[in-house]
Amino acid sequence: MRLPKYITGFLDEEAVLNPMDGAYFKKSGNEIVRKLQYDVTHFSLPEYSINFFRFGFRKDGKEFAILLHEYFPYAALAAYDSELNTHFIDCDGVTAELSPYYQVLDAEFLNGAFDPAAHDLAEIELTQVRYWKIVTIGEVVFNCWD
Repeated sequence: MRLPKYITGFLDEEAVLNPMDGAYFKKSGNEIVRKLQYDVTHFSLPEYSINFFRFGFRKDGKEFAILLHEYFPYAALAAYDSELNTHFIDCDGVTAELSPYYQVLDAEFLNGAFDPAAHDLAEIELTQVRYWKIVTIGEVVFNCWD
């Protein structure tokens, strides 16, 4: 899969992107997590420097989240300690429930090495990738750069 231009959230002056519907994502997340009998822990909106929605849940005493990109219908599952320490994971049950709504990116793809030549990023994005020393695709798609 080639990442599209502006996936990082850094836009050229002429770029206009419509944000994803956060209320719909929250509603879907609630339905999915409750159906699978996990505990809902929190929901957060994208904010300055974070380019994704996060729907948190607890399973077997561990914290997880469904992430949704702010502008693209790309979702992922993560185990995390903080925004700066995110581990992309796969969870078949959640993925199956989430797939009708969004394209769920798997852990193998997100944890894979980022090769700028294999994607369609704008120069402003490539500058940020170099500055932040980004290594994985997941760090490009779901980031908290400032």
